[in-house]
Amino acid sequence: MKSIISFFTVFALILSSGLSITATDMDCSDFANWKEAQSFFESEGGGPESDSHRLDSNGDGLACESLPGFDSSYEPYKGDKGETGIFTDTGGHWLKPILNFCII
Repeated sequence: MKSIISFFTVFALILSSGLSITATDMDCSDFANWKEAQSFFESEGGGPESDSHRLDSNGDGLACESLPGFDSSYEPYKGDKGETGIFTDTGGHWLKPILNFCII
């Protein structure tokens, strides 16, 4: 019981201190080259309907096309709904991860 009270006390102190926990917004200028930006974009589930960092200005599934090393022949995988992003090769079937989260 004491540990539960301690937990909630610490939690309340953190909330009342105004501590802000936010994700860092990434821009094309944060990457050294296109491959790095594209890998990040896909790891975040990037696609036409999911581009929280605004790395794909024209919605074609390719991030930061102006960066050095851009591969114009690269074709991002498009799922049934035209979604792009990270997919897992299971030997013939492609599965999109259900959850993307980070535990701090």
